[in-house]
Amino acid sequence: MPTTRSASVELVERAYFGRVIDPDVDGLLALFAEDATITVLHGDDPARVYRSRPAEGEQPLRGYFDTVFATFAVEGYDRFDHVVDLEAGRHACTFAVRLTGRPGTEIAGQRLTLRNCNVFRFRGDLIEDVLIYYANPGD
Repeated sequence: MPTTRSASVELVERAYFGRVIDPDVDGLLALFAEDATITVLHGDDPARVYRSRPAEGEQPLRGYFDTVFATFAVEGYDRFDHVVDLEAGRHACTFAVRLTGRPGTEIAGQRLTLRNCNVFRFRGDLIEDVLIYYANPGD
């Protein structure tokens, strides 16, 4: 994990989310440990789990980003609120993300503002795990 709160915020906001705005799957994957996991939770939907090393029936980590980028143009993020625990290697943040559905998708042209909470767990300077909660409250 970065050694200061400001370095952790920089990593999350610029290195991670910056690569989501400017789609860079390889750059994003370079931020993750070789056995990393992303878990996505939305309402009552079953959890979607993506792993760097997926077992049979699991989804690859790259697949998460490929799906996001094929479905949405990510316009930007704001309203960040960060909670950083350097000693435990944890970084949680709430934020809003603005998205537009890409042509050819069921949501083509739709503009969404999602409210998210992501909890990052680090191993050294690499992301080991991300838990993503999101909602679409329409604000």
